[in-house]
Amino acid sequence: YSEESLLEHEEFSDSSSESESVNLDPIGPEEDISSEREFITSGGELYSGAPITVGVSCMLIQMFAAKHNLTAAALEDLIRLVEAHCPEGNKCIASAYMLKKYFAEKLNKDPPPEEYFCCSCCQAPMTSSGER
Repeated sequence: YSEESLLEHEEFSDSSSESESVNLDPIGPEEDISSEREFITSGGELYSGAPITVGVSCMLIQMFAAKHNLTAAALEDLIRLVEAHCPEGNKCIASAYMLKKYFAEKLNKDPPPEEYFCCSCCQAPMTSSGER
């Protein structure tokens, strides 16, 4: 799949119901579209001369797992199957854990939220030492 066709491909829509369809077209500000393209093209080639990138491979595996409601064991088996079809020296995701980590690293760009503590009586902000 090419980068453009991945988002438009109808094969991943739910075919069990004609009235429901999955819209994979990017919607939103231009920066969202560029970040999606960056995600899809990230990681470089899956292997030398591969028609898809690591990002596309991860996206396709995740979409297949979601569409078919794969168990954790089935997802691990799918990942091993994909890796077995690729030549030595590939950049295939090695496990479901690594797939989850890949998405977390690419999608969580915002810093973690800050925690603030307040007095339970008056709701006044407290310092780190517990004083108001």
